[in-house]
Amino acid sequence: QAWNAGITGAGVKVCVLDTGLDRFHEDFVSNRLDGQETVQNWRQDGVGHGTHVSGTIAAAENDLGVVGVAPDAELYTIKVFGDSGQFVYSSGLVDASYQCQAAGANIVSMSLGGPLPSFAEFGAYEDLFDQGVLVIAAAGNNGSRRKSFPASYNGVMSVAALDRNKDIAPFSQYNDKVDIAAPGVDVLSTLPMDGECQICESINTEAYGSISGTSMATPHVSGVAALLWSFKPEATVEEIQEAIFASAQDLGANGRDNSYGYGLVQAMTAIEILNRGAL
Repeated sequence: QAWNAGITGAGVKVCVLDTGLDRFHEDFVSNRLDGQETVQNWRQDGVGHGTHVSGTIAAAENDLGVVGVAPDAELYTIKVFGDSGQFVYSSGLVDASYQCQAAGANIVSMSLGGPLPSFAEFGAYEDLFDQGVLVIAAAGNNGSRRKSFPASYNGVMSVAALDRNKDIAPFSQYNDKVDIAAPGVDVLSTLPMDGECQICESINTEAYGSISGTSMATPHVSGVAALLWSFKPEATVEEIQEAIFASAQDLGANGRDNSYGYGLVQAMTAIEILNRGAL
C-alpha cells in the first residue's frame, strides 16, 4: 500500500550494526550502500546474518529474490561482529551507534542483544533518541521474561517476533520493555551470494534463505520507520515512534502487553496517522 502511494524509503538512511553485508548481492543497489571503514571489512559477511536483515530492510524491487520493506532506502553498514560471529563489547556498540549518527542515519537497526545492561549504553541510547535518532533492537530469543539489551533501554524500540498466524513466536522474549511486533518466523531474505557463511550451510542456499528470530522481526520495523521518514522527512523521532505505536494492530491482551507490545507493525496506517489521517 505504501509503495503504491510512492512511498518507498527514498532519501532515508538506515544504519545496520551486524556481521557485515555482501554488497555484491544481486538484490542490493550499490549506489545506495555505504559503511564504516574499520579493521573489519563491512562489505564482507562470513556469517550471513547482516546480509539477511539488510535484505528485509532494503532489498531492491528488481524481479529477483525478495523485496525489502523500504526498497529505495540507503543502507549504512557497520560490522560489529567478526566472521566467526563473536560478541561485541558495549564500548564498541556505543561507538558504532554514534558513527551511524555521524553518517547521517535516521535509524539504527540492531538485530542483536545480550542479557546484561551497561551504564554507558544506557546513557548513549537515551542521548541518541534525544538527538533525533530512532534505535530499533531485537527483544531477544530466550523465550522468557528476561530483558535483552540494548532493546530494553529507554530510547530503544524493542521488537518481538510473530509467526504467520500473528501469534507470538515461542522463542520471543516478553517483558514490560517490548514495544512492537513484526514477522520473525521463517523470514525469507538475502544471504551471501557464494553461500560461504555460517548460517547458509544449514539452509543450503546460495543467495536466499529463511531464518527465524527477533533478529528477523527487527528489520521489518526499521523498514517501516524508513517509509515513514521518506513520507515526512521533517518528522521528529517522537512522531515516528508514536505513529508506529498508535497504528499497530492490537494482538494478545487489549492494549499494550508484554508479549506483543502495541501489536503488529502497520506501515500504511502509520503513514496515515503521521499525515493526520489522510494522504
